[in-house]
Amino acid sequence: MPIVFTAGNSQIDGGFSGIIRVSSDIPGQMINVVYPVSVLLQAAGAADMVLDGIDARSKIFAASTAVEEIDFDVGGLLHINSGQKSRNYTATLIVTVDIINP
Repeated sequence: MPIVFTAGNSQIDGGFSGIIRVSSDIPGQMINVVYPVSVLLQAAGAADMVLDGIDARSKIFAASTAVEEIDFDVGGLLHINSGQKSRNYTATLIVTVDIINP
């Protein structure tokens, strides 16, 4: 569930906003996920919103112990402006997944 802050920000964490699932086929693989510092959400006829704090609220590293799927919870802090219009906002979020084999 989102938590609404008095400053007009909404925080979504704990995996409620999305999951990146990485399949590991080699035990001992080290997987590092790198998120951007911030993302700009835009919609026609509305003020932009910023999503930041992404890596501060998400697991960014894991090591596989078997052939398995590893889930990385994606969350962050969405800055909602006062009087923000109801629209479908879009953004491009580039995530880098580094896999190091043993």
